[in-house]
Amino acid sequence: MASKILKKDILDKVPSEKSLERNFLFIKDDLLRQNISIALRYITFLTVLQDSMKIKGTIQYSIYKTIILYTASIVECSLLYCLKEYKKKGLIKDSDIMRSEWKYDVKSIYKMPDSIKKEEIIAGRRHEKFFNLTDNIQFQAISIASLKCKILNGTLSKRVDDLRDNRNKIHLTGLKEYDDYFSKKDINKAFTTSSRVLKRVEEKLKIL
Repeated sequence: MASKILKKDILDKVPSEKSLERNFLFIKDDLLRQNISIALRYITFLTVLQDSMKIKGTIQYSIYKTIILYTASIVECSLLYCLKEYKKKGLIKDSDIMRSEWKYDVKSIYKMPDSIKKEEIIAGRRHEKFFNLTDNIQFQAISIASLKCKILNGTLSKRVDDLRDNRNKIHLTGLKEYDDYFSKKDINKAFTTSSRVLKRVEEKLKIL
């Protein structure tokens, strides 16, 4: 009976998907808005569960890791959405925000005769190719691009990078002992960063 009461008490503190979705009406992509709401609801559930049951030890750390992962995901996808909207409106181009690499077009103009080794004289053209802003872009590139076009300022960009670094600690391979043992302070910092980024994205999208 006590477990049923505890379960109901926890679930009663978790807002519905629909109520959470109303906080993200500035995101016009219905599927993305719904996915963000689902992620936020899960974060809320884990937070309430942790606070209600006072879980300690490795399970607590695992809950914190999951919260960091989902919070970083919300920040990442909201920034990417804002960048894509900027590009759609013609405010930015890939060459403004993305890194580039040199591409080479090479053609053979003379094959060396009677050579033991195969040798050729070649001519080439080198040109700069910018990467495209796509859904597969890495979080770090999203952060850099968001700073370049002033969706993020320097201070907020640093906070986003700190959140990304914490998210990366979740990968088990190569971790040192306790590298991924997050504290309540880390969680609160992640929440503050997420809140500030979402507010910034909303402000930027309103003026498009």
